[in-house]
Amino acid sequence: MFEKLSREEVREALDEMIDKMGVKETVSLTAFKDHFKNRDKQGWIEEIAKLLDLPVRINMSIASADYREENARRFTSSAMVETDKEHRGRDGIIAQVTVPKYMPMWGTPDLHGYEIEVLVSENCLDRPDTFITIMAHELSHILLAAIRSPHKESEFHTDLVPILLGFADYVRLGRKYIYTTTEGSATTTHTITYGYLSDEIFSQASEYVKSFLGSAQNKKKRLGKMAGRAGKALNEASIRQEAFKDYFAKIDTSRPQKMKTEHAQRLVALHGQDTEGEWTAYCAAAKKKLEDASALLKNLSRYTKQAAAELDEKTGILENMTKELDRKAGEMLKDTKMMRKYIKK
Repeated sequence: MFEKLSREEVREALDEMIDKMGVKETVSLTAFKDHFKNRDKQGWIEEIAKLLDLPVRINMSIASADYREENARRFTSSAMVETDKEHRGRDGIIAQVTVPKYMPMWGTPDLHGYEIEVLVSENCLDRPDTFITIMAHELSHILLAAIRSPHKESEFHTDLVPILLGFADYVRLGRKYIYTTTEGSATTTHTITYGYLSDEIFSQASEYVKSFLGSAQNKKKRLGKMAGRAGKALNEASIRQEAFKDYFAKIDTSRPQKMKTEHAQRLVALHGQDTEGEWTAYCAAAKKKLEDASALLKNLSRYTKQAAAELDEKTGILENMTKELDRKAGEMLKDTKMMRKYIKK
């Protein structure tokens, strides 16, 4: 356990990991209902791996609940683990993933379909939330190895990964198992804690990640709304431009005899500008900015601090662009109304 870690040390570890792997949306508590209904251990593990963005192939083996193998795979009904001074686990677990000596790097084609050996106890589905908690932890070892993390052997950092990648609610439900035994007239309550985090550190880490995720989600939502406004502004300005072009062509053929001085001066100024060319170039640039923002919204699956900053940046770009589009649209509408007065119906 890690009771001696200060809140600052936990926050620094979380910040480092957020920068490296980001934070994912919370996994729904109904995400595994079909696997549980069908008692599908293999599918369950594969879905956990998928949600951790591990495109690996699971080779699952079943061991009896009392399985023992010295210095190798160890299965117990209790997993209150301890760690050494380097924060590496040294006690029993009820499920195990074998981390290969050579692990393909995350993001490379070699990782797709790479076979991972998983050993689980035959009664692993008796407590589904605990099973998910342990498997998410074990597969996090694989992920840390794949991203070449310097903390790949640290049980502390490995316990933080599921919290970062959307499994905090499952870990909250599955990290403790409370049961009672009765002997004579005495009833004893037993608590088994799975994992390497103290209750205080788990609570701090969960709240910190929840706060970061909430802030990032709000930034994404804000950009989405701004992209919608920008799209409408671009469409509206394009409509105004078509009307402007139509009346601008007609005003030359109409040749009105009488015109207010300020209107005549405005027409002279418009003829001296490449209004259509400037507008075409501006629209192309605006469309590209909108496409960039839309691509970020579509492809963003993990929130890093860099991604959060990019969301803010693109929101600001679209805000300024929308204001300019509205200004241009208003200007074109004003010019169109002016020209309409001098065109014979």
